[in-house]
Amino acid sequence: MRFVPYIFLLGVLMPAACDFRQDCDVIIYNAQIHTMNPEQPFANAMAIDNGRIIAIGENEQILTGWNAEQTVNFHQAHVFPGFIDAHAHLYGLGEESRILSLIGTRSSAEVLAEVLARTKATPEGEWIRGRGWDQNDWKDRSFPNAAELDRVSPNHPIMLSRIDGHAVWVNSRALQIAGITHETADPDGGRILRLPDASPSGVLMDNAIELVRSHIPEPGPEDLRAAYLNAVQRCLALGLTGVHDMGLSANRIAAIRALIDSNAFPLRVVGYIDGRGEEWEALLRTGRTDYGDKRLVLAGLKLYADGALGSRGAWLMDDYSDDPGNRGIAIESYDVIRSEAKRAMKQRLQVCPCDWRRGCTHVTRCVRACSERGVPFRTAYAHRACTSHRRGRYYSFPTLGNRTVHAAYALYKRHVLGGSAPGCASHNPRVCLAVFDRRGLVDSRRQ
Repeated sequence: MRFVPYIFLLGVLMPAACDFRQDCDVIIYNAQIHTMNPEQPFANAMAIDNGRIIAIGENEQILTGWNAEQTVNFHQAHVFPGFIDAHAHLYGLGEESRILSLIGTRSSAEVLAEVLARTKATPEGEWIRGRGWDQNDWKDRSFPNAAELDRVSPNHPIMLSRIDGHAVWVNSRALQIAGITHETADPDGGRILRLPDASPSGVLMDNAIELVRSHIPEPGPEDLRAAYLNAVQRCLALGLTGVHDMGLSANRIAAIRALIDSNAFPLRVVGYIDGRGEEWEALLRTGRTDYGDKRLVLAGLKLYADGALGSRGAWLMDDYSDDPGNRGIAIESYDVIRSEAKRAMKQRLQVCPCDWRRGCTHVTRCVRACSERGVPFRTAYAHRACTSHRRGRYYSFPTLGNRTVHAAYALYKRHVLGGSAPGCASHNPRVCLAVFDRRGLVDSRRQ
């Protein structure tokens, strides 16, 4: 008889003890989940807690193993991990809502019509800015000039960036503010396109852009906040949960940190300092830095080795076929890139020279020099495989962590002509499609 109470007590406790389910916030089930894990490529359900996926598996496994406040039936919808853009300019993306978007314009006349409409809502004397024109999409592929913009508005200073950001189209008022005349010399790493009488035509390339841009007021904290919030929402709407931001300044870093502090930045950014200067020197002292649960990671330095193909500034080994005598613009020297790479490696940072050139370049020379000394050249942009059109072959150098970015010709050789360039092809997606589309290899409607 003395065992009955114990048996009764055990019977009372058994139901509670048998519920071994763990608590979480959300369960998603009846989905087609692509895990990107080769050992478990697909799953049907997952448990999420505090914004993180904590379990993934089959429907029964998750539903019986977890207890959630919210359970969502996805009705066989596909689920992918968040996408990461390997080359983005987050502030520029967010700013597009505030400036003229000229992407897709098919002629200079279309651009001028957009500018004319903006002048009616802009007080005289204030800057009008835009981005996205591409003369290669026009019937007349020659560069535009200041006189065309002057006819639309002689009193507003106007600066319109080309789609690649390596050239701008300005009017005479902007040239006047910047003090650019026929006597102004081309800056190092830049070019002022000129008319037959040597006067500036109204198109500035690469480092010459700064002659005008330095006169445009810097965005304030509220402008930066609004731009980044807009960019974040646009990214999330497309499934982008992370970006590599190629070119951060001090005020932009501060703006991102402020948004993180206010819990208004649900994105992850791997950032690269925009050029040498105080911010780069500070990062060299601290090494790789992360902020806000790695919402922002400062990982290296962005440099420009040369210009871009579309604006005829990429530094080639031969003349451009449609511009005899022009082989492009060298911006940063081999010695500078090599020196910064050596400094960066000591702090496990990356130096990212933006390099469009198709031949054996000084970036590749830098890779070779480091390789010969048994030192890995850590760069996101240097060609891990550099093509030499003189010999029609690829040279590869043992490197660490390299990504072939802006090596458009090398990508074309590898994926279309059957070359064997090693390495990971990491390219600005929009530019990559544009390069391949020029050769009729991509349906432009898919861009």
